[in-house]
Amino acid sequence: MKLGRGGFGEVSKIYDFDSKCWLAVKSFHNWQAYFEEKRMSEVICDKLSDYEFKNIVFGMAKYEDENKKIYYQLGRMSLHDYIELKLSNKSKISETEIFYIIRTLAR
Repeated sequence: MKLGRGGFGEVSKIYDFDSKCWLAVKSFHNWQAYFEEKRMSEVICDKLSDYEFKNIVFGMAKYEDENKKIYYQLGRMSLHDYIELKLSNKSKISETEIFYIIRTLAR
């Protein structure tokens, strides 16, 4: 099921039988965009020590260099909903969460 299309490629929703969960797969048109996204996703995943944020909103499941595809775990809620939830509970947003939010909005 196609979720969207942009200047760098398209995003589809697939069911991964190995992990038994739904994933978003991002397919890229060019190598530069693919490797930049992959590198940034790895940095973000390494920095996300907040288990709640990582498993609710974001998680890189796997990647395929040969096909220029990155597979992301689908979060239980959108980034917007997560921020709204944090704010409504008067919870602090961590530095890593802010880094990810800014990076996402800058795209």
